[in-house]
Amino acid sequence: SAGIGASGNMLSTAINNLEASGGSGGINIANTGDVTVGGMSGSLTGLSATNSNISLSATSDIIVNEAINSGTANIILNAMDDVTINTSVTVTGSGTIDIDAGRGLTVNGGGAVASASGAIVLNANVAGTATGFFSGVFVANSATVSSTTGEITVTGRGGDAVSNGNHGVHLEDTAAITSQGGNITLTGQAGGAGATNFHEGVIIGGDVTTTGSGNITLNGTGGST
Repeated sequence: SAGIGASGNMLSTAINNLEASGGSGGINIANTGDVTVGGMSGSLTGLSATNSNISLSATSDIIVNEAINSGTANIILNAMDDVTINTSVTVTGSGTIDIDAGRGLTVNGGGAVASASGAIVLNANVAGTATGFFSGVFVANSATVSSTTGEITVTGRGGDAVSNGNHGVHLEDTAAITSQGGNITLTGQAGGAGATNFHEGVIIGGDVTTTGSGNITLNGTGGST
């Protein structure tokens, strides 16, 4: 099919909920305001394309409540504020996943970000300008970020609130980031303020694993002291 929008001419929308199938032409949408993938009553579910790119941007939050799958092509999610993944975001073949949040990026329990040989890149508050209490990248209990052989790069910076817990990158106890041979790099810059509060650059309660020739690199910088 002809698809929805184009990489150089994204379809502009101002909607609260989105479900779409782009066929072989893909999906390219730029939304004004918050947008939730899912929650509509039609025959479609989530976002899908037949081996063609899916690109979704929002001037506020992106919430993924129904699956996103582009086959062997790429997925790009870009929000000026928060990105919340509550289900699966997947590609196959050499397809890549790039998720950028201007504030916090959360993969909640049951959520999965997965590729085959393609790279996964998760970025949150890289500019360090977002305000409030939050971890940059938060992978909750039972959530997974995985690639069969691709590289995984996670970069996050915490919020500027005084309250404890403005971590750069935070994996809860049963969260997992895994690759079977690809390199994994976690880079976290804690935020926060105050002299006695708990803000870690990278805090790992779950598993970070790679096999074969893959390397794991951790770069953490603590917050205000």
